[in-house]
Amino acid sequence: MILFLLLICLVYGAVYKHERRFYVYVHSIRGTVFYVGKGSKDRAWSISNRNKLWWYVVNQECPDIGPYHKLYNHYKLKVTIVRKNLLEQQAYDHERRLIEEYGIKNLTNLQRGRK
Repeated sequence: MILFLLLICLVYGAVYKHERRFYVYVHSIRGTVFYVGKGSKDRAWSISNRNKLWWYVVNQECPDIGPYHKLYNHYKLKVTIVRKNLLEQQAYDHERRLIEEYGIKNLTNLQRGRK
């Protein structure tokens, strides 16, 4: 029975990873993109697990965003979904291309995307 449950978990995990549930998004302030990301669910609108450079930019322009806010319709900070319904690797690839296009020095991203 335990072996059967383990097998189901492994199969479900493999299928779940290959679902088209990922997207690539950008954060911008006044039309200037400052962050490129890959996510699923509500990651694009979440402020948790953002780096210090991201917070520095946001606090300069949007000091009213606190640690418990979501970025749904903030009047200065815009969230744009660039591509959606992607497999995880497709999302990583597109994120990396966008970071290259904008230039890592112009963004708050700490790395050029994952492989």
